[in-house]
Amino acid sequence: MPPRKPMIPFGFSLPSDFKISDANWNRLEKAYGHHIPAEARVEITAATRRMISRSATEHSLRPMSEALRHMIRLEKATNKLLAAWTASDLPSDSINFAQEVIEQELSPITLDDLHSYLMHFAVACTRASAKAASVAVYIGEAQDIWIRDVTEICDRYGPPITVRKDRYEVPTTDEYIAQTPSAFVAFFYELRQLIPLEHQRGREGQSRDALAKDIKRAQSSGPNTARRRKK
Repeated sequence: MPPRKPMIPFGFSLPSDFKISDANWNRLEKAYGHHIPAEARVEITAATRRMISRSATEHSLRPMSEALRHMIRLEKATNKLLAAWTASDLPSDSINFAQEVIEQELSPITLDDLHSYLMHFAVACTRASAKAASVAVYIGEAQDIWIRDVTEICDRYGPPITVRKDRYEVPTTDEYIAQTPSAFVAFFYELRQLIPLEHQRGREGQSRDALAKDIKRAQSSGPNTARRRKK
């Protein structure tokens, strides 16, 4: 999977009205091979609605690189102004007169105050660039959270949540033989088919094997990982 681009954590989306029909629940249970209680159905539907809203928000985000470029631009401009403060390419009398007239127009702020503010501002730009990386969001997090939410729901209500690779290498050959997918992978594959295409990671054509890898990674990186492993 290619590295995800950091994005600015501000976006907007409307609540989703996603629903799952009785016929589709029957289809999901057939793929899962397990009964999905009514309470679990309500929670899975709610989790999917949250995912669609988060995914829509992700699609409206701007790249963090744009904000970083503006921070760098401000920092460079500030440092140029600070450098001009100590320039000596003109006679000192001319520089002093210019600064005195400017300070009169700045009142009640003094040039010393302004210089101090600019020093602080330049430092703030540097720190902000570093902080931005720590608050960035990444395209694809919506599905990771969805996978963990649905995993936790199914875990509470009983159906299996284990995931194995859906293909394996035949000993002494380079061929691959398809296995029956894990129950949870088969269920989640069908669940994902019910959401709008633009919110499906991988879009059209993602194999069950690729989905199994996505699920495995998302399950192993969430806050409930330790609790699930103890079971």
